[in-house]
Amino acid sequence: MELPPEIRNHIYSYLFLPLRVKIIQAKDPQSRYYRLYHQQLRSRDPKAQHEMSLPQYPVLESPSSMVRLPKNPRRRGRGKGKPLAETKTTPKKPRNWPPQLALLFVSKQSAVDTVGLLYSCTQCVFISSKAISRFLDSVSPIAKSAIKHIELLHIMYNEPRLSQFRPIKLRSDQNWFVVCERMADAFTNLSVLHVHLTVFDAPIDLEVGEYWSLPLLAFSGKSGRCGNGGGLRFVKVKLGYPHASEEMIRSVEAELEARLMDPVALQVREDEKLAREMAGHIKASKVLRLFFN
Repeated sequence: MELPPEIRNHIYSYLFLPLRVKIIQAKDPQSRYYRLYHQQLRSRDPKAQHEMSLPQYPVLESPSSMVRLPKNPRRRGRGKGKPLAETKTTPKKPRNWPPQLALLFVSKQSAVDTVGLLYSCTQCVFISSKAISRFLDSVSPIAKSAIKHIELLHIMYNEPRLSQFRPIKLRSDQNWFVVCERMADAFTNLSVLHVHLTVFDAPIDLEVGEYWSLPLLAFSGKSGRCGNGGGLRFVKVKLGYPHASEEMIRSVEAELEARLMDPVALQVREDEKLAREMAGHIKASKVLRLFFN
């Protein structure tokens, strides 16, 4: 801790490798409250955005596996006046902490120094609007401003046959729009966005600017992004719509990506794609064969 902050941060950066996690909301088995949990996934290459094989650290166990004793030891059938030491408890399971998380519990100073690095290297995957809303309410503003990579998976409800179920669809669409706006405002350092969106409404105009695309357009033109013109460094949209042709869906995906990405970053990506297509397939001149006994 006696080193200058710049040197400490440079040393800490060697420990913080890209860590991709899926954030979900589930009910705690030991209580009636919902909590946030995470599940580790294969990380993506920060440059190419392809899934890669990195050292898979053991996932931190959920808080539900931790032993919790009641505040009053005389309740819950333990017997009146029974000492707490005689109660039967489940032994704690040994937990292997990833270096990214273990470093936060060394001291207060190390937590202050590394919380930004932790969230900037974490690739967050969200599959629920409720989980996103709870995550935004739970995480500190400093951590939210450090997030650079998010992935969103959302399935929109179709038009219900009975009018009594239409408020459910309207509420779901409104929640999706609200959480996208909140993320666009909170994640001020966001640069990578992956979207898997499935639309079942029919008939609709599958065009950018219709109501189904408004939540995603909240991420366009935000200041503080990678270029002077605004926009994200990398955007990948995968759209699912069963009532349109594959060619039309790919065209809408490209238009959405162009609206969200920085113009310079988009041009560089298109030039690289064109260069790979012109180069064609690369054939190996020699083949190395390995034999194992």
